[in-house]
Amino acid sequence: MNKNISYLKSYAQDFLIQTILKFRFTKNKNFNKIEKIDKIKLNVPKAKHWALSSKILINNIRLYGVNFFLRFNIIQGTMFLSDESLSEKILKKKIIKKYRSILTENSFGCPVLSKKYKFTSINKIHQLHHLLFFKDKIKKNLKIKNILEIGAGYGLLSSIALKLLKPKKITIFDLEIFIFLQKVYLGNIINNFSMHKFNFHNNLTSLRVSQRKFRPNLTFAMWSLSEMPIKLRENLIPIIFDSDFILIGYQEKFENINNLAYFKNLQKKKLNYKFQNIKVPYLKNNFYLFAEKIKI
Repeated sequence: MNKNISYLKSYAQDFLIQTILKFRFTKNKNFNKIEKIDKIKLNVPKAKHWALSSKILINNIRLYGVNFFLRFNIIQGTMFLSDESLSEKILKKKIIKKYRSILTENSFGCPVLSKKYKFTSINKIHQLHHLLFFKDKIKKNLKIKNILEIGAGYGLLSSIALKLLKPKKITIFDLEIFIFLQKVYLGNIINNFSMHKFNFHNNLTSLRVSQRKFRPNLTFAMWSLSEMPIKLRENLIPIIFDSDFILIGYQEKFENINNLAYFKNLQKKKLNYKFQNIKVPYLKNNFYLFAEKIKI
């Protein structure tokens, strides 16, 4: 009963917010084309957690399009950090100013902007932190040829990595609905030439084929691997641990899975990698697992 009330409240909030935003931006040329998925068949995943989230997201896009998708409750609750109190804890003011050109938000999707840094969002600062953390850990000028991202949300981290790390190819593995969203989002914020650097996969077979052609020297799995069923994780582990460098973000526990124990056990199995397990400084009970392949 409480869940039903919560869903109804969420749908009501979405309706109100989307109606207001549509009225507010109706004359803005950037918001005159609504992308919909009415005629596209998207499969709902079997994983319990993401099945419901995907269903809600699909319904929202069918109802409202994607012009203001970053204001959907389901996006705000699962992949958009907007806690203003974290701004200084994530990155210092001088760092934010240094990377202003990368941090400047695109209006597409209508992201919630920071009240302090009106040119960006807390979520974009959060995503940049992951990449700067990675750069600090490698402590050298590394030429990134290919990147693999497991579970890319709506594509924000990959869009920042494109500018900051300048890879030749970015491969994304994700659920069908999120790949749809990533293609729409990235297609609206980057040029066609850069868009050709991306390829997308929603099944393991095609991902393995792609891996042989575009072996990644860097793989990201930011709060994605840690929210998957164990069976799917184990299928992905050989693919992930083909990279020279790996950065995994995870929470201590997810549903009934003890992620601390899971990733501790994983480190014991992968003896050809050096690991560092470090607390995310601004998120309680969340960790980075950084892995670097040992060169023989």
